[in-house]
Amino acid sequence: MDHTNEEYSEDEILAFAQGDDFVSANKPNNDTQDQEDDIATDMFMQGTQVPKQVSNSGSSSLGTLVTGPENLRITENESVVIIYVRAENRDNIKIGSYLVVPYPNNEKMFARVKELTYMQKYPSDDANELHSIRVENTTLDEEEFKLLAYLEPLCILYNETGTKLARRLVDKIPKPNTVATHVKDIDSIQTGLNIPNEGIFLGYVSVGGEMIETTTYPYNVSYYLQNNDPTREPLIFRHALICGSTGTGKTFVGKNIIRQFISDNVRYSIRDPAIKGEFQPCVVILDPQDEYSQIKEDNPEMPQDYVDQMNTVKIEHGGVPKTKTFTAKIGNDRSYSPTTSASNKEFTVPFEIVRSNHWLLHGAEMNENQIYGLERLINDYFNSKQGNYSYNDFIDFVTDIDNKKEYTEDTNIIHEATYDSIVRRIDNNHYRNVFDQGADKITDILDQIFVPGQVSLFPTEYISSTKSRDILILTLMTLIVDNKLKNNGEKVIKDTPIILTLDEAHRYLSNARSIQARAIVGKFTDAARQG
Repeated sequence: MDHTNEEYSEDEILAFAQGDDFVSANKPNNDTQDQEDDIATDMFMQGTQVPKQVSNSGSSSLGTLVTGPENLRITENESVVIIYVRAENRDNIKIGSYLVVPYPNNEKMFARVKELTYMQKYPSDDANELHSIRVENTTLDEEEFKLLAYLEPLCILYNETGTKLARRLVDKIPKPNTVATHVKDIDSIQTGLNIPNEGIFLGYVSVGGEMIETTTYPYNVSYYLQNNDPTREPLIFRHALICGSTGTGKTFVGKNIIRQFISDNVRYSIRDPAIKGEFQPCVVILDPQDEYSQIKEDNPEMPQDYVDQMNTVKIEHGGVPKTKTFTAKIGNDRSYSPTTSASNKEFTVPFEIVRSNHWLLHGAEMNENQIYGLERLINDYFNSKQGNYSYNDFIDFVTDIDNKKEYTEDTNIIHEATYDSIVRRIDNNHYRNVFDQGADKITDILDQIFVPGQVSLFPTEYISSTKSRDILILTLMTLIVDNKLKNNGEKVIKDTPIILTLDEAHRYLSNARSIQARAIVGKFTDAARQG
């Protein structure tokens, strides 16, 4: 039956599109013709039923998959999946939004919006002066444009066993005209993004800085740090970095993460098989800007409904009662002025720590001859005494005329010019103000610092000399790492899970140009290899 030459009125075409019966004014109205039309209509309407969302999906339905702009395509390298976004939903979609597109077998493609494109519904040249002036004071009519969203398929969500949701690679193509919707349940988002659904709470998943809202309590999608990887080693004991530009809240985030690790429910075992049980970690914070000391205090301005929500989902908040501050006594610098109610303990760095860390005296770049000479002088000094080591005594040793003559003339071990340059580099007030001040040695109060469940703060903002401050920070870092790596390290350090937090880390670890920086980076690299 050929209808190519027949004409239909607009009412007849609209009635056909809506599925209503109609009679053409241009063809006879008889039973035979009606039967033929019914058969043609049935043939036209037959096809594969595309999957639809539940009827109460409401505003979560954004639009449908289309093939007009480009062919719908799924490949191993690059896919083309486009949806037409309905006019009433266009303010509810943005780059990074997560959507699902159902398949006929109840599986769903989980995708991310990677591109948004406006197209003219009725092609016209709007790049001209007259059009610009005409529309200046008019309201945009969304019906005049098409908004297309290009999707990046991330995975396919399916029920693996019973009701457990699982994910796999995108290996099949969705049907055209399928309705795409926002993801509105927590399980689908966590599975689709392949993020843990338990562990150490880090924050909430967001798109463009706005938290994703779901239809189930607690309405936001929690992002966790997996507390154990497949080898059962806590992930936090590898390096972790909080990065961001100035003023973006790195310290604020860091404090909240630290609160989660001090929870009574977070415990770790010790590698030594002789030590049974699990222990809370000790969080050691090296704080050059004195920004973490307030972690002991509660926030009285926190809304009660927010407190109730955090309690419901077991998020640690508020002050950490078990917080102590440890401050170094530095020469004639002013003493530390507490900004918190945490107790404070003053200490000094003993020079004897240099015995196994010669690089602490490598204040500036040295050539090979200078390094060799300094190593020899340090070793000979510690081997010549049975105790009572001090920085001033070491300087007396290297500046002694007879000792210099022995090294430069009698044995020619060190060239005289090299010897003099070594003395100039190590004999300065930066070292003199750090080592051997009138306070308890840090090595004598390790049992007060490394306590399970405690936050131990080391603020250094009060120290006026940047170089003295850096020497102190590097000393504390190496004290922890060395004792963790040594078989005969200090027992209180080896037997305590330690989370070391270094604020302003880029100052010490990013550009390993100096001997000191290279040494500490090497130690942390070894620590990461050993876990």
